[in-house]
Amino acid sequence: MSLLINDLACGYAKRTVLKHINLKIETGEVLCILGPNGVGKSTLFKTIQGFLAPHSGQILLNGKSISKWSRKQLAKNLAYVPQTHEASFPYTVSEVVLMGRTAHLGNFSSPRIQDYEICEEILTKLKISHLASSIYTQISGGERQLVLIARALAQKPLFLMMDEPTSNLDFGNQVKVLQQIVNLAESGMGIIMTTHFPDHAFLCSGKVALFKPDHSYSFGSANEVITEASLAEAYGIPVKMSQVQNLNGENLKTCIPMLNKAETNAPKIQNQLKFKAYQSSVQAHHIVS
Repeated sequence: MSLLINDLACGYAKRTVLKHINLKIETGEVLCILGPNGVGKSTLFKTIQGFLAPHSGQILLNGKSISKWSRKQLAKNLAYVPQTHEASFPYTVSEVVLMGRTAHLGNFSSPRIQDYEICEEILTKLKISHLASSIYTQISGGERQLVLIARALAQKPLFLMMDEPTSNLDFGNQVKVLQQIVNLAESGMGIIMTTHFPDHAFLCSGKVALFKPDHSYSFGSANEVITEASLAEAYGIPVKMSQVQNLNGENLKTCIPMLNKAETNAPKIQNQLKFKAYQSSVQAHHIVS
């Protein structure tokens, strides 16, 4: 099963944001989309989901153009986890996850026993079954993100799209979410995720698409695409690559941004100079007095 993007051009109305995009992801793979703000990552996501019509080119899901899929059919194969979500009503966690079964129900049907069992299974799989009766709006940000993943998984999709899934999460919850992404890919699901952290691509990605300010991009494995030169070109900052060992003793690349100490210390130096100038003025005032 594959999601193929073939010579795609996309954007808004008459304004083309991206063009000549060629990407492919199979089930069981993770595609990590990197790039600074404003390069078109969100536009690409909206186009893949069918909310924006391509200006040209094709997006094929299992060999069939997504324009030929009904919204209900597409929801059964392609799920989406938003960056943030605010519930309008105080739903329980179970109720939020159950909403993911909507695509599998008739227009006026109620959830079946099978739907409840699927949701319970997913909550257990993500290790958040203890939150089932909790109010969604009252749980932590990390827990809420896992609930949104559970809701998407309830759709039983082939591919899962995630928009910056670790944004606004503390370090521990980021790791938990990334671990679930790895687990889902290993179980056979295709994952497409955007992130601002290149290290996330090394941790859980097999493929990377790195978009640059001029809207050009590089596509390939994380080791091929993420380099000191490519990150400096994309983000406009110096970066050094290093290696650490993971828990299995395997070498893992990591990215370290280089700060200019002169620029970092500039505010401190300016404050020191201002304070010295203030001291001098005070001393001069006392001398005159």
